[in-house]
Amino acid sequence: MNLTVFLIIFIIWAAYCIVPTVLLSFLQWFLCGKNLRWGKVLPIVSASVSVVAFLFFTLFTINMIGGGWIMTILIPIIALIMFNIPTLVYLLVYRARKRLNAENDLNRMKIDDLE
Repeated sequence: MNLTVFLIIFIIWAAYCIVPTVLLSFLQWFLCGKNLRWGKVLPIVSASVSVVAFLFFTLFTINMIGGGWIMTILIPIIALIMFNIPTLVYLLVYRARKRLNAENDLNRMKIDDLE
């Protein structure tokens, strides 16, 4: 029973988090284009949310489910992984934009050297 509820929660989480993650990835791309310092905001916020979710799921499994120790450990770890997927996406966007900015700066320097 508890595993089916967890799977339903996982499917709902996946449906409601894919679209905002994609939209916020575009925001991340825009923020990194303005200034690389602003590109660190969304990964930090996302990581903070994942830690809070991890603590919530840990307390939830200890108090409510009361299953075996495997479920008490497994559910919070899966929640931590699920909530860190957007953090990973934002960090990948940050890294790609940082690399693109470095290439653009290098090309500008080459053009300036030719002139």
